[in-house]
Amino acid sequence: MYELPDVSRTAKGEHIINLISIEQRERVTAIVYVPKGVSRDYMIVATKKGEVKKTTMDEFEVVRRSGLIAMNLEEDDELIGAKLAHADDDVLLITAHGKAIRFTVEELRSASRTSGGVRGIRLAGGDTVVSLNLAPKGGELLVVTEHGYGKRTSVEEYPTHSRGGGGVITLKVTEKSGPVATARVINEQDSDLMIITAGGIVIRTDVSKIWRLGRSTQGHRVMHPADGDSVVAVATTNGKKLDDQNGNGDEAAASEGDEEQELEAVEEESEE
Repeated sequence: MYELPDVSRTAKGEHIINLISIEQRERVTAIVYVPKGVSRDYMIVATKKGEVKKTTMDEFEVVRRSGLIAMNLEEDDELIGAKLAHADDDVLLITAHGKAIRFTVEELRSASRTSGGVRGIRLAGGDTVVSLNLAPKGGELLVVTEHGYGKRTSVEEYPTHSRGGGGVITLKVTEKSGPVATARVINEQDSDLMIITAGGIVIRTDVSKIWRLGRSTQGHRVMHPADGDSVVAVATTNGKKLDDQNGNGDEAAASEGDEEQELEAVEEESEE
């Protein structure tokens, strides 16, 4: 983290090739934070074609600047996510067509870094996996579509099945909502939500303002992307708790009010 430049919100940023040694045409598809002193049993990785693999963390003990092979990918496939997991965790895969499957980490055989994966979910024609998550007890799955629809659903609504199945509905995808862009599991510590579009637009709002709905619903409008733009990512922070600890509660509340006004302004512009 210390090698990343600290710049303003509107700055272009540093090209990743200047930070790590990757090929010119390669692109980063997943980032995993490995805190010191926190142990995990496995690295779980998943691809857009529905393959998944677990590898013991011992194989990533020493990572060269030029990187290590994490998975042998099939032709036209690509990595979409990576997570650190314990043996007793559950995996949750989400697809663009609004399907989800939950299965145990134990069901996956441990494989070497250089091997391929196994089928995690059976995809319908034209569908792809867009998100890899773990499903802790008490968590909620936050799903956001390309056209800016979103919702929260308790992970308890997702039954545990054997890997390789077709999954269950996680969001009712329509022409209005657009396909699922991204999803992530959140908990009570995740207070603020940031939604990012392909055009570089970011809005920030309170997680509690996202409706809690069942799996088979469409969700509600959480952002109005401009014509030709689409949602590509979400991020959450525990900003409220940190502000309270630092004695900045009043400033945080004022800032939050400004951000909510910005969200309302975006909605008004879209309605016009």
